[in-house]
Amino acid sequence: MEMLTISDLPGGDNFQDVTNIFVEAAAEMGPGDLILREGFTLQDAMSAFEIGEPRLDSGMAGDADQRPPFDIWTPLLPEEICWIIDRSFTLEMLWHAGNTLAHTVFTCLYALIASELHPDMLPYGLPNDAQRPPQLVPVVLRASICGMLKCCDLSWRELSKGHVHDTEDWQSDKGDTSLLEGMSVQNVIVTLDSATAWLVRSRKVPDPWATALIARLNLRKALLQIMDANIFKASTDFLTLVNVARNHLHTVRTYPSPEPAAESPARLAFDPYIARKLNSTVPIRVIDVPSVTEAWRSIDALLDGWEEQRLLSLTANVSTWELVGNLRAWLPIPPLRTPYTRSSTQSVFYDGLLVLNKFNLTWVIDRFFFETLGVSYQSVYHFVGQNYRSQRPPPWADIQRGHFKLMTEYIRALWYNPCRRRRFFMKSLVDLHIYYTRLTEIVANLPENLPSTNVMKHLPACALVWRLSVIREVVLSGFQLELYTSEEKSFAYWYASQVMDAHLACLDAMLLAVEPDSLAARELRFQHSLLSALQAMTIPLFALSIPLMSFAWRQMHANFVRRYKHVWAGDAGQDFLPRRPRSTWRIQSLCNSSNPAPLAATLACGRMSAYKTLPMRVNGCKIHSYPAQWRGCLRLTRASRAVSRAPVDPRTPHRNRRQCIKKRWLHRMQHPHVGARRNPRFVTLVSLMLSPQTKDQVTDTAVCKLREALGGSVSLDAVLAADPAVISEAINKVGMWRVKTKHLKAAAEKLRDDFESDVPKTIEGMISLPGVGPKIGFLALQNAWNLNVGIGVDVHVLRITRLLGWHKAENPEDARISLESWLPAELQSEINPLLVGFGQTICPANSPRCGECKLASGLCPSAKVPKKSVLDCSALARGTLNSRSFQSSYSDMKLKFRTCCAALPMRYIERDRIRE
Repeated sequence: MEMLTISDLPGGDNFQDVTNIFVEAAAEMGPGDLILREGFTLQDAMSAFEIGEPRLDSGMAGDADQRPPFDIWTPLLPEEICWIIDRSFTLEMLWHAGNTLAHTVFTCLYALIASELHPDMLPYGLPNDAQRPPQLVPVVLRASICGMLKCCDLSWRELSKGHVHDTEDWQSDKGDTSLLEGMSVQNVIVTLDSATAWLVRSRKVPDPWATALIARLNLRKALLQIMDANIFKASTDFLTLVNVARNHLHTVRTYPSPEPAAESPARLAFDPYIARKLNSTVPIRVIDVPSVTEAWRSIDALLDGWEEQRLLSLTANVSTWELVGNLRAWLPIPPLRTPYTRSSTQSVFYDGLLVLNKFNLTWVIDRFFFETLGVSYQSVYHFVGQNYRSQRPPPWADIQRGHFKLMTEYIRALWYNPCRRRRFFMKSLVDLHIYYTRLTEIVANLPENLPSTNVMKHLPACALVWRLSVIREVVLSGFQLELYTSEEKSFAYWYASQVMDAHLACLDAMLLAVEPDSLAARELRFQHSLLSALQAMTIPLFALSIPLMSFAWRQMHANFVRRYKHVWAGDAGQDFLPRRPRSTWRIQSLCNSSNPAPLAATLACGRMSAYKTLPMRVNGCKIHSYPAQWRGCLRLTRASRAVSRAPVDPRTPHRNRRQCIKKRWLHRMQHPHVGARRNPRFVTLVSLMLSPQTKDQVTDTAVCKLREALGGSVSLDAVLAADPAVISEAINKVGMWRVKTKHLKAAAEKLRDDFESDVPKTIEGMISLPGVGPKIGFLALQNAWNLNVGIGVDVHVLRITRLLGWHKAENPEDARISLESWLPAELQSEINPLLVGFGQTICPANSPRCGECKLASGLCPSAKVPKKSVLDCSALARGTLNSRSFQSSYSDMKLKFRTCCAALPMRYIERDRIRE
């Protein structure tokens, strides 16, 4: 390539050396000195050049961006004030539509200096113009701006609850700018009322602009009151506020504001490039502000959403909530609600504590059975309790907790955005299948001669129709979101028709058992008609779209497996062979079979991703069929525990170490003078209630002191008669002893009142006691009643089973569900004492002894065995180890020796005079 000549350089070659000019000018400056011109800031320096990166060029101000100075006290005409207020409404609605505050609300410069717009700060010497009263800006405009900022603050608080997703549905970035968080709603309302009163009394603003300004201030006040109101405390007042806001909105539309002239100072009140002066990392984006008519439509939609929330708050039917949520997703008119409306609707249904501000988890499952089969949950509970044939009690506690979480999240997901809604439905199919399988197991243990007209025989169908409806929504929402390619549409129509066919078969069976005149029967008949119509539409569409398919099976299989990974089974490494959809054959094999597969077999039947062999999830935890080499891990763990005593072990000698671990140290807390059987059970429960956040030795000592304080026996009557101060004095060495004292007294009272002064025999009764959770409940049943109904998972069991790769759960409850799904029942009672002692002696959390552990040789994937650096003396003797390798090995050994010496206590080093 030819070299460029001097004349070819960009800019030519007419350069002059100006180095001497700068050297002479800086001759008197010392090293590190800096000259700052007055008024020249870092913002000005960053605005002087362009980098080329939009996120870094936010401060770049071009020649076209130069603006005249903005004076906040410039008097304005009443119609200009109306125009600014209307534009602020429009910007607020743009923020509700998903834009950032820096590009919408904060482009109104009055919103950034609202605290300075106080009437007492009005400067003297302003011109006295009757057409432009000076009080319009600090009184009327300030009240409107404060109302807008407070509405944004209340909206921001609702949106930040997590019901909608930040940066996906809305933008939470404030740019370190105030939304009047420290100003109460009542103060803002007083400011709006004062501005309205000034317009009425002063008569400085002529009609019709006085009426227009008053209507806008009243509209802002009504919106602020609605956002601050509690919809449950005064439903009638809430509806009144909505109607008042509609009247004011009608008045505002009657008095529109004209567009100000190009040279009007009102236009200087908005700067679309203000983000360059805010603490924001978002690139500047100038948003085209729509007409104010669009803002009034958005406010009208907000009022419709509030009125819909008021009607839903009075509805105690879960199916009605489901119907409204589906209609909002299906119908194009009205369009999708704003994120604020969708979030507040979810808060109305479930606030994190109660449903509809008054119902608990029992009400949710009761409404589910009542609206599906026409029977209450209590009827189902009593019928199953009287006719259950299994030795293990029905898993009602797991069903209640799982149903409550699943139902509340399902109803709230109906108000997600369409993409997030479909994603949640796909993930919930696994939990719905688990729920269905548990109900199937319950029905399998009922008498076999139940007729098909008995409602109790159709309990699994309740979960099955729910799951089939979710599958239908997943398939059909793909058309709404335009996810399917042309060759995928035909199969989607066919699969949707098959799902509806299975759904119709379930409804036919349920209609035989439900009372014909009940509300449940009416709902089932309506669902039957709806599904029949949808199926009649999907089958012809399938036939019409068949020509769109390419029939290149190898080419299409990757799309199908990814799209329907909740349906297809198989391995991606094998040849793709179409299998029957699970929604069809699972109905026949699980619903119609008299002996359905248990939960573990159901989960292991192949519902895994074809491209990622990942285990299924249940309530967020991963379920494995059987971990690799788990029996070997269990055998070596027993061997390790047999030669080491742990604090959790009983103090009494025993020949068979494994049986000793099973019995646990809790069984030795028996007083010789107490002959009743119920007292050892109560002592066991007390010991377990004192054990959380406490070492076993401290718990043992506390129980002994409590026995002495209560007169020689830890009995129910003694705890009831004892003063709380006496109990606190005896157990004050355990963790959270004040709380545990209250729990002991409250639990004793509940045992006396509800359980005939004895320890409950079911897990439901156990966890109803104050201070007793699932872990304590399961351990108490194992040790007090010798009932193995579940695994007690504490921090040791959770940590060690995760280290062994037996699950990936993050909390004890999910770990328990995962372990119970595959671990044989006869081994479940052994796991807790075995692994707790293992975690106390061999695998502590802070310093695991992997070098001494028998599982470190290939069985524990988390083992960290340090590699030993050994000098190869045989190689040195043979002459194959050169001097450089020898020096390297010796230096490595010397460094490790120094490290070990530094870790030893100093007194040992000084005593033994350790030297190299």
